Amino acid sequence: MRSDHVRYGLLGPVQATRDGAVLDLGPRQRRALLARLLLADSRPVPVRDLCADLWPGRPPTGAASSVRAHVSRLRATLDPGRPGRETTVLTSEPTGYRLAFATRDLDVKCFEESVAFARAALARGDLDGARGGAEGALRLCRGRPLAELDDYLFAQVETERLVSLRQDAAELRAMVLLRQGDLDEALTAAERLIAEAPLREASWALTVRALYRSGRSVEALRCFERFQRTLKEELGLDPSPAMRELHTAVLRHSADLLDGPAGGPVELGSAAPGPAAPRADATGAGPFAPDRSARPDARSLPAPGSAARLAPVPLHELPLVGREHEIAALDETLTAAASGRSRWTIVSGAPGSGRSRLLAEAAARATAAGFTVVRSGGPGAYGDSADPAARLLDQLPGTRGERPQAGTGADAGPAGPGPSGAPDAVTALLAALRGAAATAPVLCLVDDLDEAPAAFAGLLRQVAGLLPELPVAVVVAVRDVAPGVTGGLLADLARRGAVWLEPEPLTRDQVALLTTARDGAGPPDQAGALHERTGGNPFVLAQFLALPPERRIGPRARVPAAVRGVVEARLARLDQDTRAMLDRAALDGPAVDIDLLARVCATTPDELLARVEAALREGVLVWEPEPDGLTGRYLFPELSREVVRVALTPPARQRLHAALARELSRRDAGERDGPDRDGLDRDRLDRHLRAAGPLGAGAGPPGPVSG
Repeated sequence: MRSDHVRYGLLGPVQATRDGAVLDLGPRQRRALLARLLLADSRPVPVRDLCADLWPGRPPTGAASSVRAHVSRLRATLDPGRPGRETTVLTSEPTGYRLAFATRDLDVKCFEESVAFARAALARGDLDGARGGAEGALRLCRGRPLAELDDYLFAQVETERLVSLRQDAAELRAMVLLRQGDLDEALTAAERLIAEAPLREASWALTVRALYRSGRSVEALRCFERFQRTLKEELGLDPSPAMRELHTAVLRHSADLLDGPAGGPVELGSAAPGPAAPRADATGAGPFAPDRSARPDARSLPAPGSAARLAPVPLHELPLVGREHEIAALDETLTAAASGRSRWTIVSGAPGSGRSRLLAEAAARATAAGFTVVRSGGPGAYGDSADPAARLLDQLPGTRGERPQAGTGADAGPAGPGPSGAPDAVTALLAALRGAAATAPVLCLVDDLDEAPAAFAGLLRQVAGLLPELPVAVVVAVRDVAPGVTGGLLADLARRGAVWLEPEPLTRDQVALLTTARDGAGPPDQAGALHERTGGNPFVLAQFLALPPERRIGPRARVPAAVRGVVEARLARLDQDTRAMLDRAALDGPAVDIDLLARVCATTPDELLARVEAALREGVLVWEPEPDGLTGRYLFPELSREVVRVALTPPARQRLHAALARELSRRDAGERDGPDRDGLDRDRLDRHLRAAGPLGAGAGPPGPVSG
């Protein structure tokens, strides 16, 4: 006898089953509609909201009719025994459409209940129960949540929440393994968690604990230092007091703290067991938002300008917007590897462009698909004593603790055993990849390769030439493509057919999506102003979205501390002459006037260009080419200019404005009779004279400034 009982799944592709048989839900938009109704938790959803969610931007004229048609088809699929108006499953109510279902019939609800059970078991000391609950929750995951719906904002919001909750469950499992004394498995689980989300503090804390408990206290300290550098580079933040307390405990060999309760110094996603978490806010929450169970729905976020504000949101937990092409390419790489073909992918881009976020996304998708994920690199990972090859070997199954023959990296010659019988790095890595790939596909992530030792890039170049067709995918991230061993590796990979991804800045519409996800409805002009102010850089945008709306643009706007810290770090690497040139350029305007600055700095244009080149290398200045590709101009981006200007004292600014006014006046006097003088320099002169204050009287021309 056929049952009418339907179960729904969102922890993977959207799915509905009856008696174990998967139902045909029709086209993708209909599956998106089903997902949207399921996320409403049996509450009615107005048709206008459904139209807005299914057609981002401006819904077409016939959107409401299309929704009604999709609803009719879903009714026929989910409740075929009853005519449309008699169905009790998908009903039409005065306030909208409502999909009725029991909590046990949605995998997301079962997942949340299993995680809550595991937390409660852990709180009462039932380690077996906690492990069973966490592993039961993880078994429900069929892949990336809401797969194929990444271009719908409502799906992005929920996907980020579910990915974060899955990370919570995996962290809880790793902590239980640590408490049960299964140190190798706990360390492997913790390192995979870092590969999936390299900015989650709880995962790093677990790794530090596991290393220390395994008798590897030096590596535990280095692990903390890597996290500290990563956090400073990516977010401009320091580790939490609890994480610093853990670091101190390692230094002091404080067994009480390191071997203490599972909550440890760094809590998991929720401090105590409780009811299933509601839907997340649009940007999720990270290791700095301790109570993840209290996050609001995207539609109930505080209105801009209200007193209630959300906590700052890390970049990696904002919805991944505007990267559909890159995600599709990474999926193709993983698909090829899963079918037994080795593939290489290169991700390059400026700091803050989202390279590390794409690697984290690749790790999450690969983990959900059953890959073994290993990672090397990231900000600060390549110290003087770092051994990236050994780092990869440590993470591959069956190779923990093995070390290749010393001194046999990029310059080692043909692969083969070293003189002592130990394998060289190339041979060891190839053998480890072959062994690991025999049981599961492998994803190898190498971040910030251009900061790695040249020997490591040379090693990868040899591996790329020798790697046979195996279920192995390698994704390499670089900031710059420079000559040398790294450039040679990338050129080799390109010739071998590697996919090369260069994330573009976010568009105005994409910035608007993220702003809406963060704030709900906001001032209509804010997204455009934020796009112009941030240049579409995802890292910079994330920092601005962490500010109250009134501090992002307008008269009360300021530069976020993390962005200011990044710019100041770049400025600190420049010499005194270049800094002096930038001080003057920051007060003049976005376009860098080489001739004027050479005059003010008492140098030649040729020598000034050397200073401009140094600033370009650090990303303080940028080059904007003209359409012909032959000419262009140097620009001083607004945020960098603002950081430089704010650092100057008022008297210093007045002196520099006076110097700029004097040289503009002299240049204007020398060219007063020249052709095509449109008065632009006179406008600049007026501005500098006013800003020079009491020094302006002696800085201008003898007659009227204009006229």
